[in-house]
Amino acid sequence: MIFGSLAISIERINGWWKISSELDWLQTDDGHISYDEFYSLVPILGKELFRDKAGVLLNAFSIFLVTVGTDGLKVIKGGYETGDLPLDHNHIKDVIGRKLFVKLPAEIVIT
Repeated sequence: MIFGSLAISIERINGWWKISSELDWLQTDDGHISYDEFYSLVPILGKELFRDKAGVLLNAFSIFLVTVGTDGLKVIKGGYETGDLPLDHNHIKDVIGRKLFVKLPAEIVIT
C-alpha cells in the first residue's frame, strides 16, 4: 500500500482514518485498477514478501473500508450509509491519486 508514493497524509475525521496519496497505489502497470490488495495474500512478484498486504489486514480488522480514486468510490467492506463518511460527493470526481477511508472497532486503538 502506498508503495512508491512521495507524499502521503493520514488524518482522523469523525472516527474515520483517511489515508491519501497523490499516487494511485491500486493502479497496475497496464493502467487498470486492482483491488487484490484487499483480498489476496499472494505476494506480488518482485516485491518484498507480504510488504503490500496492509490492505488485507485493514479489510480483516475494520468495520468499514471505502476507497476513492479516478475509478470512483468503491466499498470494500461495510458501507457508509450512516452519512458520516468524511467525503463530499462532489469531490469524488476530482480525486487525484487514491484516498482510503477506514473505520476500526472501538476495541482497536491507534495512538
